[in-house]
Amino acid sequence: MDQYIDKGPVKETAFSLHPIDKSKHETPHCETGKQGIYFDCEETFPFSISSAYVKDWDTAAAFRELYQNWKDAILERFGLDRLEFQPFYDDQDDYVSVIVPETSDRGKHCRALGFIKYDKLTGRVTIANSCAHLKHEDLELGHSSKRENANLAGCHGEGLKLAALAMLRNGYSMGIKASNTYWNFLLGGSGFHCQLQQFKGVDINTQSEAASDMAQLRSNIGRDVTVVIEPNIEKEDNGISLATFQQWLEVSLDIRGFSYPTHILETDAGDLILDLNYQGRIYLKGMLLPAANSELKPYRLGYNFPRGRVNRDRQILVDSREEADIVRRIWEAAIQSHEEVMLPIYINLLRNFPEAPDVGSADQLLEKRTKNLIWKHLLRHAKGKEFYYSQTSNPQSIGMVREVLKKEPIRLPETLWGLLRSVAPIRTPEEEQNEYFRNSEVCAPPRTCFAQTIQRALQACLAVFPRTTHIQVQFIQSHKGAPDVFFDRQQGVLKVHQRWLDFTSMHGTAPCRDLLSNEVNDQSASFFCDHVIEDLLRLVLPTLCRPFIMAKVAENKILLNIRNMLRYMPHRIEVIQTSQGLVITWEDNETSSFRKYPTPKDLYHVILHEENCTDGRSGLLHGDAGMRSLP
Repeated sequence: MDQYIDKGPVKETAFSLHPIDKSKHETPHCETGKQGIYFDCEETFPFSISSAYVKDWDTAAAFRELYQNWKDAILERFGLDRLEFQPFYDDQDDYVSVIVPETSDRGKHCRALGFIKYDKLTGRVTIANSCAHLKHEDLELGHSSKRENANLAGCHGEGLKLAALAMLRNGYSMGIKASNTYWNFLLGGSGFHCQLQQFKGVDINTQSEAASDMAQLRSNIGRDVTVVIEPNIEKEDNGISLATFQQWLEVSLDIRGFSYPTHILETDAGDLILDLNYQGRIYLKGMLLPAANSELKPYRLGYNFPRGRVNRDRQILVDSREEADIVRRIWEAAIQSHEEVMLPIYINLLRNFPEAPDVGSADQLLEKRTKNLIWKHLLRHAKGKEFYYSQTSNPQSIGMVREVLKKEPIRLPETLWGLLRSVAPIRTPEEEQNEYFRNSEVCAPPRTCFAQTIQRALQACLAVFPRTTHIQVQFIQSHKGAPDVFFDRQQGVLKVHQRWLDFTSMHGTAPCRDLLSNEVNDQSASFFCDHVIEDLLRLVLPTLCRPFIMAKVAENKILLNIRNMLRYMPHRIEVIQTSQGLVITWEDNETSSFRKYPTPKDLYHVILHEENCTDGRSGLLHGDAGMRSLP
């Protein structure tokens, strides 16, 4: 049985359940009197279930099935939406009650659709559904009337029977008053079975109204379905304690004033529970799934799913893909209704808890609109100063973000990176460089000593290494915030921002010499800025060596050798005709102190070429100046 079937209102006298003697299985003797109550024939219905079936079920699991049936019957009988089902908890001196008021009577609680009552004196629990009835076939295993109703939680058709078995096995008695019949569940020498006793009587309260009775915690055997759980009469001190009853109620998310969260966002797609006391809890249609938080990767928040298929033990959903999609729908509905608050929370999960089921398969399941919202939020947060990169990026790419793109690298988990790559123009460091330079215009170096020397020196540095000797250098006009360099591997072109050819841009307010001429940009000016070439080469080397990673020691060794070459690199070469012959003069950046101690390495070779000797004019290296240490 999976729910109680509704029927039209039938007025009948309320009557307490008295369990049958379990040793004799005899029918209690007939009572007659002013109420005219008596019992008719008795019928036994055996269950083909071992007493050890679902042996892991405790009384909380059993109550969960009973509560689920109670809730489902109310939803179906009165046509309620799941969000309209709002039971209220009330703790009085001698009893505790949970009632479901009519939707139009929630403030007064004078009319109700059903109730649960705990009697503090007797330790008895009563669960009542208004205007419902049971049929004999409801006792058959597998029988269910709820499989076609997606709004109801049950589906397996055995919850009532298994709940009764678990209660009996744990020392409680359980019976039902419904359809003018007592349904007494028994566990003994005859195995697990149910005895049905027909009840007939005289209605002494023909004016009783179901909604009013429910609000006053009264039920009728002919009109309603009432489940009673109470101490076993054969055992002492076996009553249901208040603490036990309250523990049972915790299987439900719905109960206002008891189990309902203080912070919850209800949507048509499901409910997002922000109350930290519910962290990791998963509910299906308001009913707790006990095993949901036992996984290796628990949820960071709580959720109430409006649909889903569970295993027969009602412990967990059976389809992980369906589960991930339900969570995705809940989040998208929450973001759509409260974007300013919920979007940052979801992005925090994506960034800091990418393995949590809360964002499982988000890169595959999220809608395009939500992905774009995430990207726009990240861009606003970056403020043009941060650059997002994938966690799988190599250290060299991360270094490029700081050194080349001049931004702070911010790591993104692979799930979030893949999510954004599918819709947003998020780029790798290499792609970002290429984007900056893609449509930039090539410019000719200015006719200044500084610009001409920078260009020639950089080309000479590249010529030192066999792998880079054929690379073409282009200086690019681009905006101020563009990267300094980019190497187009397909074209074999190294693109350099034009600011490297400008003395002022490279020095700003900190010139490298205090006594530099004001005419530093003249073609005839002296060149003192080897450090600029070294700085540029420090940016170029990692770009050229990618995808290999150059060790810092190797990079420093290369830069040291280049520095020595630059120190003796001649510039401002002039040839003067005198009466005694040709006089050749040049400048380099070595100090005169070192010239007092000449060594063979310091010797200069002067070779004169004719004006039409293009090879001599374009030559960049002298002798065997090449290096083999570039990766």
